[in-house]
Amino acid sequence: MLNIESAEYTLLEGLPALRAIINGREAYLCDVNLPLLEAGYVYLISLTPGRQWEDALPVLTLPHIPGVNNRALPFPGVTDDPGVLALARRFVDTLKGEGGRPFAPGPMETP
Repeated sequence: MLNIESAEYTLLEGLPALRAIINGREAYLCDVNLPLLEAGYVYLISLTPGRQWEDALPVLTLPHIPGVNNRALPFPGVTDDPGVLALARRFVDTLKGEGGRPFAPGPMETP
């Protein structure tokens, strides 16, 4: 299980994003792939050179997911961690206007 140390809503190049510190590393979620999320996976982005999530996470082999891949493929940088998935789902819900709070930069509760 990954350790989510903090999470906050922010703007990344003017677009809504979620910035989290996970296992001591910065991770961003911005343009969340909904079919990937609905299948139980999320792709983590790092903006820190030499600290890419593709190198930090075990490579998961994803099954065929319509809208994501045409067949089962190894997919580096993806996690199925329940806490990270919960953050991603909350971020998507906030962007949709669900959950009673509009998107605004600032801290969010971690799972």
